[in-house]
Amino acid sequence: MEDNMCISSAPADFSGTILSLHVTDHPRDGHIHVLGYQNTAVNFSSGPNAMLLHLPGVGMSQRNFIDTSSCRNILKDQVDAVTPRTRGGGYGSLGVKSAVVHVFEHDIYTVVLTEDPTLIPSALLSVPAHKRPSISRDLVNFYTTRFPGWSIALCCFDNREAKQAAPLLMWYTPLESEPGLRLPALDCHTGEVPDVDALVDVDHWVIVSGPDLRMGAPVHYSDRISPDQRLYLPTEVIGRSFRGRIPNGDFVISRIALREGYIGVESVSRPNAPSSRSN
Repeated sequence: MEDNMCISSAPADFSGTILSLHVTDHPRDGHIHVLGYQNTAVNFSSGPNAMLLHLPGVGMSQRNFIDTSSCRNILKDQVDAVTPRTRGGGYGSLGVKSAVVHVFEHDIYTVVLTEDPTLIPSALLSVPAHKRPSISRDLVNFYTTRFPGWSIALCCFDNREAKQAAPLLMWYTPLESEPGLRLPALDCHTGEVPDVDALVDVDHWVIVSGPDLRMGAPVHYSDRISPDQRLYLPTEVIGRSFRGRIPNGDFVISRIALREGYIGVESVSRPNAPSSRSN
C-alpha cells in the first residue's frame, strides 16, 4: 500500500493525491492563496474517520470553501496540463458557527474549521454521529504547538470503500510569517502524531501557479466553470509528480522556484518545533 501525504485521525488509506496552490489577487478579497486538495479515501477504522489539513491562513469560515460539485475535474485538469501526453454536491451549513469554530458540510465531508485545535473535541459533538471521529489529545496538542494561529480543517468522513470526492478548494489570506508558498503534506495514516523526522513513501502530484510564473503550461478545464469559480482557478501551472521516499513535511515553494518553473525535493519543509523546545 502506497502512502499519500495526509494526516488522519484513525487508520486509513489515501490514494491519487493532488496538491495545488494558486496565488492570486481577488477583486473582493485581495491577495489570497487558493489550496486545492483531492484524493480517494478508504477508511480502515471500525468507525468514522477524519483527514486533517493545516492552513497558513487566518479568519477562515465556510465561505472560504468553494463549491466544486459541478467541476469535479479541475485538479485533474491541472495535472493533465503538466503531464507530457496528448489529451484526447454542493454543501450546506449545519448552523453551528462561532467566532472560533465552524462546522459545515462539503461533499462527502463534514468539516470542522478552527484556529484553535483545543476546541476540536467539543466541536465534534456537532458532527453527525455516523461521521464523528475520535481524535487523540496528543494529535490536538501537536497541532496546537506546531501550528499556532493557523487554520486547522478536520474533514470528517465515513466511507468503507474508495470513493472519489469532489476536490477541496479553499482560499485564505496567508500569514505574513509565511515567506513561501506552502502546501500541507505531513503524513501519518494511523491516528497518531506524525514523525517529522521520518522518511515517507509518496505517490502524488504537486501543482503551483501565481503571478511570478513565467512559463507555465496552459490548463484546459473539461468542466463548465462558473465566473465565480474561475476567479479562484489558474490558467497556467507548473507541477511535478513525486514518487518514492522523501522527508516527512510540507512543500514550501519559493517565488524564485516559481519563476524558474522548478519544484524540487529540497522544497520539503518540516514543521516548526514546539515553542517549549525552542532556544
